[in-house]
Amino acid sequence: MAGSIANAKLANSAITVRGVSRALGTSFSIGINVDWQSKVTSDGSTVTTMAANQGYIIDNSSAAGIVKLPTSATIGDTIAIKDYAGNFATNKLQIQRNGHKIQGESNNGLIGTNRASLV
Repeated sequence: MAGSIANAKLANSAITVRGVSRALGTSFSIGINVDWQSKVTSDGSTVTTMAANQGYIIDNSSAAGIVKLPTSATIGDTIAIKDYAGNFATNKLQIQRNGHKIQGESNNGLIGTNRASLV
C-alpha cells in the first residue's frame, strides 16, 4: 500500500511525548496532563514549592500568594496554575523562579489578573 506502513512493522518502535514513551501505531492524545493538587490557600508568607506535571488551584481570597518552581526541570515539564476565587488582581500571586527563567527572563513572575489560568 503506497503511503502507509502496517502497524506490525511499528510494533517495536516508540516515541517519547511529554516524558512518556508511546508505541507507534497506537492512539493517544497530546494534551496537558497534570495531576491537580488540593486547593492551596494563601496566607501571605507560606511558599508552596511546585512539582513538574502538577496543577495548583490557588485561593488568594485573604492574602497574596507565593509559589516556587521546582529546583530541577526538564524540557516538556508542565505546571498549571488556576485562580480559585478570582482574586489575583487584589492579592497577586508571585512565582519564584528558583534559578529558572520565566518567559526568557531572569525575574520572578507576578500574576495580577482575576481568573487567570496558566500552563
